[in-house]
Amino acid sequence: MYAEPGTSGAFDIDCDNEDAIFAAEMWFTYDSTIGLDVSNVTTASRTEGWTVAFSKDESDPSAVETHILLYNMSGWAIDPGTGAILSVEYDVDAEASGDCPLDVTQVNLSDALGQPLPATWQDGTFECIVGMCSDVAPCPGCNELINMGDVTLLLNHVGYPGRHPLCCEWCGDVAPYDPGCNELINMGDVVLLLNHVGYPGRHPLCCEEVLSATVASAVPAVPAAAQNEVNLVPQDSSAPFCETTDVEIWVDATNSQGGQIKLTYDPTCAEVTDWVSNTVEFPLGTWDSDAPGEEWITFLAQYPMTGTYRIGTLTIHGVSEEGCTTDLDFVEDGPMTSKLFDDGGNEIPATWTATYKAYLPLVMKNYQ
Repeated sequence: MYAEPGTSGAFDIDCDNEDAIFAAEMWFTYDSTIGLDVSNVTTASRTEGWTVAFSKDESDPSAVETHILLYNMSGWAIDPGTGAILSVEYDVDAEASGDCPLDVTQVNLSDALGQPLPATWQDGTFECIVGMCSDVAPCPGCNELINMGDVTLLLNHVGYPGRHPLCCEWCGDVAPYDPGCNELINMGDVVLLLNHVGYPGRHPLCCEEVLSATVASAVPAVPAAAQNEVNLVPQDSSAPFCETTDVEIWVDATNSQGGQIKLTYDPTCAEVTDWVSNTVEFPLGTWDSDAPGEEWITFLAQYPMTGTYRIGTLTIHGVSEEGCTTDLDFVEDGPMTSKLFDDGGNEIPATWTATYKAYLPLVMKNYQ
């Protein structure tokens, strides 16, 4: 997680458990020399009414040991489920800088008989940095507000590379939330930030990530990923020299809210002269055609969608006086390439080349 110097805040400790928990105890360490001070620990949504005992051993400022005991005298249990069980409050010094691990050294969980439950845990990181998570606009001066201005700028930053700088570069990396930030800024971040602003409290950002302790008992099976496809219609097309043909891009996906498309082709044979987005289903999006033989398209819906939808229509112009053929290819390798995203900004698997043969043999003929 991140925090600005001179601020106070809190981060949650989450628990994902399949057995009822009747008491919990944990230790973690942090480096107070960066300017971080853990000031208190309180209950959270799943432990209201419980008692928290909290202490610190500050004999080594570079590895302050925090001890937390969570219990109740009423026989209550933390029922199986997922969510926050503790909230850790902190203060950050005005001169703070740097980062440190939040190193969970031990977790003890108990059942109704006081017997230990097996557990695994995940460490975290705390970083003191100027700039607030997801506050990227206006540029050049951040305004400490998270609103649609930030969504707009981030969309243009991704959609028109190099033209729209962010007031805080690292702040734009907000997705995927699970398991953490991926150090990439693409349409996944735009999707999540739109939902974060549009549905307050429902879509946390990865830079607000939490410590987690997981009861290791009977992990449920992960369902098979849905088969999502992006294809071109028609798959084969032709146009005389100096004339055009239209090609539509369609998506057939489950729980997809947005995406990005990188197309390449031979610019000595053809040229994309126009892109008309389907603004009914995808009201937000961009088109960048500056690089010869490359098209960069982004699209974003207002909410997750399942079904088959037209993303938009390309107009392709024949530029060669000699007969030629070029493939219109979806580029898939690398971060700024063709991808689909869900409402959390997570990339979802998609087929861009199989089944529908996601390429376009475009034959340009000279009819003189």
